[in-house]
Amino acid sequence: KQWYQRRVRELDKYIMLGKTSEVCINISLNEMYFVHSLLIQHLDLLSPKSAAPPEGDPLRAILNDLGPAPAQLLRSENANVELKLIPRFEANDTAMRPERMYNETKYSVLSLLRVLPQLPPSIDTSNVKITLETVAQHAQNMRDPELVEKSKKVLHNCKKLVSDGLLSEADNYGQLRKDIVAELLNYESQIAKANLDLDRLKQVKGSIQQHNVFLQQQ
Repeated sequence: KQWYQRRVRELDKYIMLGKTSEVCINISLNEMYFVHSLLIQHLDLLSPKSAAPPEGDPLRAILNDLGPAPAQLLRSENANVELKLIPRFEANDTAMRPERMYNETKYSVLSLLRVLPQLPPSIDTSNVKITLETVAQHAQNMRDPELVEKSKKVLHNCKKLVSDGLLSEADNYGQLRKDIVAELLNYESQIAKANLDLDRLKQVKGSIQQHNVFLQQQ
């Protein structure tokens, strides 16, 4: 049980690294203002007016809302800020691109794998749709609102992805299963590499400690 819980925690960390919906950057005010001015300066090159109408051009819409770039601050006034990057133009499912929905669904399914050992052994987990529906029911029985919401969203996304042609129920969501297996194999590879790097660091630490002892004895 402890081994399973540890692997679940490791898998959660891996999933969070793979997700792109919650990204934060640390940037100074002057860096932001400088990038802002560069975008305005080269706007016609980055987003030609003939490419799309202003209301359909995300970059022009954002710069229009921001207005002119602020002047550079004095060094004493410059400060670093933490910015959470949020996709402004893909705030809901109807606007979300199929490729992004697919990736989010894949990582959500990975996070739902933790529930599988708790399901009754009679459940046919080889069928993805039935498994997801069972997980949703299990979440309701356990009164886990977060898990309920996540499992329902995965089912909703799968249905949408089928209609968009990215998945097929006929092959039991074959592409999704293939990509999830690839992610799990990559996860195991990353864990093995991290463990190898940790062993090497321990060896280096041991060598440094031995050298330190030698120097102290001189």
